[in-house]
Amino acid sequence: MSWSPDAESPEGGEWSPEPEGADAPPEVVIFPNAMFRLRVAPLDHDRAKPGEQAFATYLADAPADSRPIAVGVLSPESVAALVASDLFAEPTPLMLRAAEAEGGQLRGVVSALLPRAALERFARQLESEREPWAASVPDAPDIVPGVDDAGGDPPDARAPFALGALFRFAENRKHPGDLGAEAADLFMTVLSGGAMDADAKKIDNLISGL
Repeated sequence: MSWSPDAESPEGGEWSPEPEGADAPPEVVIFPNAMFRLRVAPLDHDRAKPGEQAFATYLADAPADSRPIAVGVLSPESVAALVASDLFAEPTPLMLRAAEAEGGQLRGVVSALLPRAALERFARQLESEREPWAASVPDAPDIVPGVDDAGGDPPDARAPFALGALFRFAENRKHPGDLGAEAADLFMTVLSGGAMDADAKKIDNLISGL
């Protein structure tokens, strides 16, 4: 389950379940055994549509010219709020959820495992900026879609915040018969700064095939 601040719901965000059942492709989830200091920044990207703003996530301790570990797209308002927030003030775990797509391509989503309480505060902040009157309502209930308040959450509960998608083309796979090994290798490559965006990788593949 992951949270998006731009889903159309009354609360200004939505907790979306992952696909399940017979139609869902086999997938793996990779959790590096480390915490990462992250920073996010707006990014000019030609794939961002009108009304969208791309944002990049970087390892905060990496050199200034390092590649981002993920690129995502949100509304301009959400990106501005994300950059100004303290969601990434503390080191956080990362997660890659990956599956094999048609044609043998590996596709995955990189998420930061952020404290659920912080995500809920961020959701309320976004909603108060969209609907200023909501911020003045005393003792407003904390409602987040998809969260069952009956059982409650432990104080350290975390939830995935999607940072962006990762791809590896079929011709670049190093472990074609092992989804877990392929996903782990892709994630390690990204975290070590060796990733290349999809458009640049297509060109690189064409050149190397000449």
